Amino acid sequence: MIGRHNPVKWNIKFKIRILLGGMSLNVLLHAILDILPHSYPLSGKIDVILSLVIYAMLIILMNRQYIPVFLSCFLGRTLPDVIDLGSGIFNKIFDTGLPTVKIFPWHWPQYSGSIFDGSNFYISFINHQIVIISFVLTVYIKRELILKAIFRKQYDEVKK
Repeated sequence: MIGRHNPVKWNIKFKIRILLGGMSLNVLLHAILDILPHSYPLSGKIDVILSLVIYAMLIILMNRQYIPVFLSCFLGRTLPDVIDLGSGIFNKIFDTGLPTVKIFPWHWPQYSGSIFDGSNFYISFINHQIVIISFVLTVYIKRELILKAIFRKQYDEVKK
């Protein structure tokens, strides 16, 4: 739907709804993924660095008109962790005593699906595979829209 409209002509209320919708949807997806049992196959430092490199590459390659939506979704995906876990990470790195408060319920011990002791490895592995397969299928099904959004100029030249 977004690919069929020219975002330059969208009115401001529609733009705000798209941005807030993308952000809200990513907060919801973050919650669902955090509630499911999961372990962390990468260390936190590698995960953050790798994620930021991938996001930066996508922004560089992306059609400029989609960057606000992309950043809004990125914000919705990362904001819960920054709010709930940021002060704890900061305390650990800089040996400070900032208060840590977890606002989002999926970060509370009784609702979090985080597995740190190696138990339920297979459940975590299966959940990771479901997420990866869902992502790959979505990208494959929507590949034309994604190619147009990211590589608009190059994509249009190849199609001619």
